[in-house]
This record gives sequence, C-alpha cells and structure tokens, in this order.
Amino acid sequence: MLNRGRKSRILVFVMSLIMVLTSTNPSMFVFAEEGAAGATQVQKDVTESDGTAVKGEAGSTEDVDMKANADEKKTQTLTAKAKDGAVITVKAAAGVLPDGANVKVEKVNASEVRDAVEAIEKNIDELAAYDITIINAEGREIQPEGAVNVTIKNAAVDGDSATVYHVNDNKTKAEKVKDNTSADKAEFKTDHFSIYVVATNKKYESSSNPLQIKVGDKVEVKCNKSHNHSWSSSNTSVATVSSSKQATQTITAVKEGTARISCNNYNIYVKVVDHVNLGDVHHID
Repeated sequence: MLNRGRKSRILVFVMSLIMVLTSTNPSMFVFAEEGAAGATQVQKDVTESDGTAVKGEAGSTEDVDMKANADEKKTQTLTAKAKDGAVITVKAAAGVLPDGANVKVEKVNASEVRDAVEAIEKNIDELAAYDITIINAEGREIQPEGAVNVTIKNAAVDGDSATVYHVNDNKTKAEKVKDNTSADKAEFKTDHFSIYVVATNKKYESSSNPLQIKVGDKVEVKCNKSHNHSWSSSNTSVATVSSSKQATQTITAVKEGTARISCNNYNIYVKVVDHVNLGDVHHID
C-alpha cells in the first residue's frame, strides 16, 4: 500500500499535468447555443500554430448541399395552347426562369411573316407562326437567363419534315433555327422569345406540279429522307444531277423538257423552261 506522502506526490503530479495540457491544448469541441429549431448544434474549433483556438461557424453543411442538389435537379415546364390547337411547351433548368413564370402564345397570320421567311428559303409550302412570350409572376415580359428547350406540337402544317425559323418582332427578318425536325412535333433550343415559324417545303412529287428551272441554271436539291443517298436523272439530256452520295446535290438544266430526279425511292419532277423565278434550296421530303 502507498503511504500518505507518496499518494500526495502522485496527486500533485497528476494535477500539474492536467493544468499543463489544459493551458496548451484547448478543448476540441464546444457546444453552441441552441438554434431556432431548438436543436443543439456542434462547433468545431481549429487550433492555430500559436495555440490559439479559432471557433468555426455553427451548423452542418449537409443540409445546404442537399438543397443545392435538389435545385440542380429541378426543371420548370411551362405549357400554352394556341388558337389553332398547337401546344407550345418550354422546359428550363433551375434558375433559367424565375419562380411563377408562365408562357403565353399568340397565333400570327402566316401572310405577315412569309416574305421574311421566303427571303432565305424560296421553296416554302405551308407555314404556321407563333408569337411566344415568357411572363414573370408580376406579369412582365422577360427573357430566359439561358437556353431552354421548346416544343411546338400539332402546328397547322402538313408533311413529315419541317424547318423552324425565328422572325424578329417587326416581321422583316428571319433566321433558320432548326432544320429537318418533325412537322407534327417541332423541337428546338433558344434563349430568346418572339415569333417562331414552323414551315414545310414544296415537294414536287407529281409530274403535274413540277419544279420549273430555266435553261442553263443550276438549282440545289436536298434529300431529307434517306441516309444512303443515291441520285439519278430519268432524262440527262434535259437535266442532270451528280451521282455522289451527298444529301445535297445540284440539278443542271440542259434543255427544255421534263425529267424525274430521284433520291433512292423519292422523286422530284423537273420541267426545264425558257424563263422562271428560282428558289435557293429545294427539298425532297
């Protein structure tokens, strides 16, 4: 058994050691005041090189990270229906459109935008135009803060393939947005809303409605249907076409007459005449 003097010395040593450790190495964790929800939060201290303890901010970052991940996955979908039955859908990633935003659509008379579209594509058959607007929660017109996906379903045009054009507000200038999209469900991306046009091209698939070409002129034709393009002319003395495998080819009008230009199983009928107003690019749909 230890005598009283030895016990005292051991006790003094232990207490001295505790005092030394406490003065040079502060507690690693302290409890903060209860938060607004009443839960006790833990603060972690950092010890500087000089031994000074610096308290970190209270609270866990786990909840913040989870909220950020949820926002990233959030997608806004806005839908509106035009008077002709077309349904316009706008899909935007989180932050691109403000909360409470809506989409508004008005049908535009086709005759008001045809000149602008035909300035860049003469071979227009049918077209449907829509003035698409994004409205915020206060009712003000806004533009998205980034690209959005737009779908125009059941546009008032016939055909399988269509082209989407953007027309400026005063209806004087058009630009092509998306080529070879579905006429029934035209899809494209944009970061600016105004007037959008879904247009189909003349097909010239009947000998009673041929594409007229002036003698000596060249006209580009584009085959939209096949990936393995095989071009031919039924009458090379009237009109010729390159036999290469490219989707876009050039018809050369040789002399007056008629010919059938084929791309695989799809045909375009050509009538070579003395004088005609030509378009730029013609499509075999």
